[in-house]
Amino acid sequence: MIFVVSKGWLLNKIKVGIENHGEYVLETLEAARFLQITTIELKQAILNKELLNGYIPPDTYKVGNKYYFLFNDLLSFKNKNS
Repeated sequence: MIFVVSKGWLLNKIKVGIENHGEYVLETLEAARFLQITTIELKQAILNKELLNGYIPPDTYKVGNKYYFLFNDLLSFKNKNS
């Protein structure tokens, strides 16, 4: 699911991520590398609401034209695929 959020929300999440390591914010390229897929696969799954490796893609946060992901969401998604 894509959530459209403000830059202020993103900055606050980054600040919280520094204090609480499970709340790190990753950009699309970093998220794709973590999931060991291409950015194109990740973006297609998100934008077309397709399954990614048989599962619904992790929650996505959109700020302007960039997409961000929370580390905990990516970790739980990756663990489903293991």
